[in-house]
Amino acid sequence: MNELNLTRSFGSLADRLVQGKDHRSFLLMHPPLTLHKHPACQEIIIAFKKCHEDHPYTKFLGVCTDLKIQLDKCFRAEKEVKRRANFEASKQFKEKLRARVFHTGPFMMGSKVKLEKSDSPRVSWEKGSTRKPRILLAASGSVAAIKFGILAESLSDWAEVKAVATKSALHFVDKSALPPSVPLYTDEEEWSSWSKIGDEVLHIELRRWADALVIAPLSANTLAKVAGGLCDNLLTCVVRAWDFSKPIFIAPAMNTFMWDSPFTRKHLLAVEELGLILISPIAKKLACGDLGNGAMEEPSVIDSTLRLALLQTMSFNAGRSAKRKWIMDERKVERNSTIDAGEVRNVSRAHKLSRCSGGAVYFPLRVSLFPSSGLLSFTPSTCLL
Repeated sequence: MNELNLTRSFGSLADRLVQGKDHRSFLLMHPPLTLHKHPACQEIIIAFKKCHEDHPYTKFLGVCTDLKIQLDKCFRAEKEVKRRANFEASKQFKEKLRARVFHTGPFMMGSKVKLEKSDSPRVSWEKGSTRKPRILLAASGSVAAIKFGILAESLSDWAEVKAVATKSALHFVDKSALPPSVPLYTDEEEWSSWSKIGDEVLHIELRRWADALVIAPLSANTLAKVAGGLCDNLLTCVVRAWDFSKPIFIAPAMNTFMWDSPFTRKHLLAVEELGLILISPIAKKLACGDLGNGAMEEPSVIDSTLRLALLQTMSFNAGRSAKRKWIMDERKVERNSTIDAGEVRNVSRAHKLSRCSGGAVYFPLRVSLFPSSGLLSFTPSTCLL
């Protein structure tokens, strides 16, 4: 084959590869270790060999320079096609995940919700329901877990509460401070009651029972586990088995430098994709003596945030009129109305709550939407007595 014709023919093919217009070219791509099997690259390699045979060593470098440039261009074009194909596949997967989380979450709805599924018991929320919301309250290994009993007591005033604590959290959780109505589950109880197939599995039963999961405090270690999908203790097993049509609230608590770490940013983005709702930490003097952001939000504020999100949005309060209707089954989601950022913000303004440090308050909760996914982010302000 004439070298000039080869260069011209391959050059046009490479341009099409880079532009991504030739859909057939993608079918010719191969893994990096077998790049030579790509027809255009293979032709150039053959031309290289012929060039080396026809010219002495002192001359072939200059003669074959154009071929070398074209071969490098071929390799780059192939990598670009693969990169774009992987990017599109990843984008489609993320969109499907966001649609599943955002469009099926009852915590995003301000109206009558009915969830039914045959394989596991689900709760049904109807207008006028008097049943209290069920909250699974979890603590991970942070010194902020010393406030776990206070938070459990506040939540138990208006919700049914069950508690989960990791092994590290038990160093800080005062079991005697928990209300008598709040049972505490630990890693040791995960399989203690299981003896044969058919027996109840604790993390599955807790997931079925709960309407919402609240992890407060959430340590840097547990955040990393949740972001990576690890399930090495009772809490992470619950998260891994969680039904994401129900909300998960997280209240991080860690050192300022840990909170500002690039790892934390990546982990927060990962849990954002799953639809977890962040109750942002606050700035104060930490237990380690450092001054900065990373302290868990106060229990009274977390209590008010959950009360607003669950009682108002999940329509447990009987007096609220249904504005939207969602019907869900195993195979489809029928959406009869839309939710935009303006509606969400309007609904959340100046809700009057009945409890905050023992008194009635107006609790201005700022609700925003993640720009990338449209998921809710709660940023509570301080309690106003």
